[in-house]
Amino acid sequence: MYPTLTIAIIMIYICIAIILVGLVVLFSIKIYSMRKEKLEKYYLNKNKEYFKYILINIDSQIGLMAPPVFINNFEMKVIQRKLVEWIEDFKGKSRENLIGLCEELGLITKELERLKYPITSIKVDAAYYLGGMRSEKAVPIMIEFLKSVKYSSVTFIIARAVAKCVKNPEDLKELTKIMVSFRKGFHDLIADIIMESEVDYVPIFNDFLEDSDPDLIKVALIVLSHHTKPKVNQTIVKLVDSEEKELRIKAVKVLTRSNKFLEVHHLTKWLHNEDWEIRSVIVKSLGNMGDKRAIPYLKMSLADSSWWVRYNSAKSLLLLGEGGFTALCEAAIENDDPFKSDMAQDVLHEEITKGIVNEKDIQEIIKYNNRRKIYESYFKTIAM
Repeated sequence: MYPTLTIAIIMIYICIAIILVGLVVLFSIKIYSMRKEKLEKYYLNKNKEYFKYILINIDSQIGLMAPPVFINNFEMKVIQRKLVEWIEDFKGKSRENLIGLCEELGLITKELERLKYPITSIKVDAAYYLGGMRSEKAVPIMIEFLKSVKYSSVTFIIARAVAKCVKNPEDLKELTKIMVSFRKGFHDLIADIIMESEVDYVPIFNDFLEDSDPDLIKVALIVLSHHTKPKVNQTIVKLVDSEEKELRIKAVKVLTRSNKFLEVHHLTKWLHNEDWEIRSVIVKSLGNMGDKRAIPYLKMSLADSSWWVRYNSAKSLLLLGEGGFTALCEAAIENDDPFKSDMAQDVLHEEITKGIVNEKDIQEIIKYNNRRKIYESYFKTIAM
């Protein structure tokens, strides 16, 4: 009995000791964090005049000068964070000068040395700052680092840093292939990372459309769909008939951003497509085009089997002036399809009861009054 009691007492003391050690560690971390925050505020305030100098001379043709006084490591890190923050905010000559200042202060050289450390957390931190400072020198090392790490949140930090630094299209192509090789299905995130690059990525992703890897094609289609006016080739047109649904939808999204296909007769041929997502994209595009020739097609799509297609068709009709609004009123009172009339009534009610948003906008007042008159000609009362 007594040995058991002794063991229990010892275990209690051990638990108390562990708790006390944990509290001391947490307290120490808290004190360190508070001290660090206080020091950072102090150095930000100390260099306030220097920061003013940078902002005043940020577009200078002769570049920016380093601080005239000695700076310790912690203070330099505070300045570095501020410079990286501004590099993200500014473009052109301003960004070029800020990057040049980072070079002059030795910040890029220091981070390149940290990138060679055997400790992963230090290398990741270095990659983050090198990406912020747009260091082209770091690209080969960071690409090798990216290849060596296991898939995790760290992967995206390194990849985004590489994308910000690359100046060579081949490096951007390699980065994309590395990210796709993880096969995790995060195509939109890969596209977002790639679009951080200053390299003209459109030709690269036009080439990827011809690749046999469906994941590369998906990333290419997402990237091209964000381009203002993508150059459409027959490969994208063929992808609309792909066996894979995701490829079909993404291909249509690219096509609807191209001048070549922004014509009613081109778009309406997909209104009977088997995928409701494609039909929904098409009716939205027809509305955004502003071409009144689309009105009968949109009215027809109010009877679609998909709620989203019906809703987007009704919303698109509202974008097509009085003709579109009139067509919506007609659909609301027709009894050939209950889904069509219900959707038209719901969207009309929402539009009319919304009233005038900006009472100082004369054009909006005229538009609302005209729509109200049309509405009253079809319906005797307006629920307000």
